Amino acid sequence: MPDQAQILVIDDEQIMREGCSRILSKDGWAVICAENGTKGLEEIKGQSEKIDVILLDLMMPGMSGMEVLDHVRTIDPNLLVIVITGYATVESAVEAMKKGAYDFIPKPFTPDQLRIVVRRALEKRALQKEAEFLRREREKSLRDIATEKSKVKTIINCMGDGVLVCDRDGCVVLSNPAASRMLKISESSLLGNFLPQCNLHSELAKTIQESLTTKDVSYTSVSQELGIGESGESFLRAHTAPVKNDLGETMGSVTVLQDISHLKELDKMKSEFIAMVTHELRAPIAAVEQQLTVILNKMAGEVTQKQEQLLSRAKERTKGLLDLIKDLLDLSKKEERKMVQYKEL
Repeated sequence: MPDQAQILVIDDEQIMREGCSRILSKDGWAVICAENGTKGLEEIKGQSEKIDVILLDLMMPGMSGMEVLDHVRTIDPNLLVIVITGYATVESAVEAMKKGAYDFIPKPFTPDQLRIVVRRALEKRALQKEAEFLRREREKSLRDIATEKSKVKTIINCMGDGVLVCDRDGCVVLSNPAASRMLKISESSLLGNFLPQCNLHSELAKTIQESLTTKDVSYTSVSQELGIGESGESFLRAHTAPVKNDLGETMGSVTVLQDISHLKELDKMKSEFIAMVTHELRAPIAAVEQQLTVILNKMAGEVTQKQEQLLSRAKERTKGLLDLIKDLLDLSKKEERKMVQYKEL
């Protein structure tokens, strides 16, 4: 039986060992016997975790019960020892209790007396094991929590995107190095500080505050583009969303920051290229259109009806090209402006 209690009887009298074994076995307890202190210590060292209670005779030849008790305290101080004394002196019992014995029983004793004192010790042992189990479980839970927190912190700190988390009062409770780098604000100036104290970009601070205070149930998130630095040398895309509980109450907000400076640079290069190409194309195509107009107006001489049809079609095509060039130039101008923020509903 895996949950069967084990009792070690250490006594130099064979009759006492056999008697205790017979009495205790009837109650379903496993009994191990040792004829002297040395044998008893060998049993304890070999299986101290399995033994629940020790019945120890104080008066034995060779190693005395008191010496065995001293060794037991060293091996496992939680083992419960019930001393057996044939002299029933108060002094010997008190001395044994001072050395760490749980209880004592004087010889001679009845089977019921033995059962009572052993059962009491086993109940205490069961409480000890339960307390130890709960302690290990608590330590395990704390370790698991600490490990999980460490994993999450490592992941967030290694993210390329910036993360900024605020509680419902607008206090920054979490940020990572990427957010500090992108916003050009030290972590110490972010963590534990309220939004007005963090020196955030005004538009970002306004959006976070709005996400914390809005009563609009359809409000889910806001994305916006931010220019960071006095001359706007870097650009960020900030995605801010409120964090709500099951009751729909706002518990805080999460902002994810992405550095889009390289994308803006590519867009700028693309716009400049389009502007340059379209500008270079507009002049010669406009010249072609003008020459076609001159010919169609018969300022360069008469043209046949067939020639007029062909030239009119060519003029329409050149006009279409000029309109396309104009649209491309207008698009380039628009792309130079700041992106308008939008709400996701």
